[in-house]
Amino acid sequence: MMVGKEFIDLRQDAGAPPSQGVALLVHEAVLRMCRAPAGRVAVILHLSRLVPPAPRPYHVRIVRALLQDTAARNEGQVFTLGNGDMVLLCAVAPSRVADGAGVVQSRASLATDPAMLPSILGRLLRADMSRAEDHVSVWRLDRSAPELLAYTVARVREADLAQRAVPDHSDGRYSKTAKSVAIDEDFVGQTGLVDAMGQVMDQAGIIDLMQRQTAIILGADGRHGAASGGLRPLFQEVTFSIAALEARLAGADEARPGQVAADPFLFRHLASRLDRRMLQVLLREISHGGPLDMMCGLPPGRAPVLHLNLTIQAVLSAEFGRLAMACSVAGLRIGIEISLVDAMVDFPEFARVRASLAEHGLCLVLDGVSHTALMIARPWALRPDLLKLDWSPRLSDLAEPDRAALDAAILQVDPARIVLQSAETEMALRWGLARGIRRFQGRHVDAMLGASRIVACPRADGCALRQCVERSAAIGPAGRVGCHNLALLDDATSDGARSRAVV
Repeated sequence: MMVGKEFIDLRQDAGAPPSQGVALLVHEAVLRMCRAPAGRVAVILHLSRLVPPAPRPYHVRIVRALLQDTAARNEGQVFTLGNGDMVLLCAVAPSRVADGAGVVQSRASLATDPAMLPSILGRLLRADMSRAEDHVSVWRLDRSAPELLAYTVARVREADLAQRAVPDHSDGRYSKTAKSVAIDEDFVGQTGLVDAMGQVMDQAGIIDLMQRQTAIILGADGRHGAASGGLRPLFQEVTFSIAALEARLAGADEARPGQVAADPFLFRHLASRLDRRMLQVLLREISHGGPLDMMCGLPPGRAPVLHLNLTIQAVLSAEFGRLAMACSVAGLRIGIEISLVDAMVDFPEFARVRASLAEHGLCLVLDGVSHTALMIARPWALRPDLLKLDWSPRLSDLAEPDRAALDAAILQVDPARIVLQSAETEMALRWGLARGIRRFQGRHVDAMLGASRIVACPRADGCALRQCVERSAAIGPAGRVGCHNLALLDDATSDGARSRAVV
């Protein structure tokens, strides 16, 4: 089979830097396969196309094991490229062969047949990819060698540019980029980073690492730009900022933005350490003139509820009992958010929490519900007061069967009990409104509230929208420096917001 001159030149280039590494190995392997392309296939899983925090570390480990098993059964090899993509080069397995007695039997299970990998990988990564065909390429060498070779050439050049951009001055060679680190090394780095963050949390003066975010209800008439009560607060969620914690550890070699939150199980381990400090800080701050006190003693129709995202063990602890008592005395209403993972792992204890909160009139929110979980896990059976559905741009591009199943699940829950969280864009609000959802939380909501404050504030000259949003999110004094109207900054009521924000 003939191949283009540029592919041969690339393979024979003696001056190619060693930093091209795995990508060059893949290219050379494809060239060898092109000499006898019949019955050979390449399966490319384009993990680099996924939107962070995908790909999840545990998904990557499963995918690698699946591809390696397929390679072992089909005379193949698996490569992980520097950009995160995985490449399987192997023989095409016939679906059935005849045994010695002439009986047709299955030679390979569906899971080890390369032709079945797109479907299997699509189901595995369904929560992170809308369509498998956009993220999995299958190229038969006897039909699609030019496309495969073009892909490998692009990866070699991409790896070379990336390596040249990160020189290692100690010996003049090129150092690894972040994306070229093996997944097992990345996992070790994550666990070390979690421990380091836990140590930061045990230090004093951590109020500046906390943040708050206001969720809103848009008017039932859907005219969210209307000034007549079209926008009102629902709750304020108080959390520790993982980004701020990672920034505090910016000097650590293993620290990379978004690394901890990428693995929900490691994050769950960290959450158990965060909860104790959260309860301690809130006990200290409430009724001491801080920004959280703005909600104390206000009529229920004017003040949002203070929401805390806690683990089940934290809610059942003595520290939470003391906090609940302090909030009751101060006239501050609170609600508790528990992740779907926590609730599913320990349902008996979750049931105890639900009964206890109901007895004391506290709101229970089921947090971290993806659209996939909403369709297949029936989380509304856990009977939360509110359910937080994670927004993703993929929701606007679902295939028709998935779209119909998701819409049916939303009706089953009741749109009035759903909060669409991570609503970062106008598209998110429009998607929710089209399905009867009126409760939203996210950066686009923050911008709406910030814009309304700037319009209403007589001292807003020189304040940028981004500054107003960041100051409003801060709880510690350092993050609020520069605001000359702290009363308005902390006033999340409908009167303070003026409901003038335009989507």
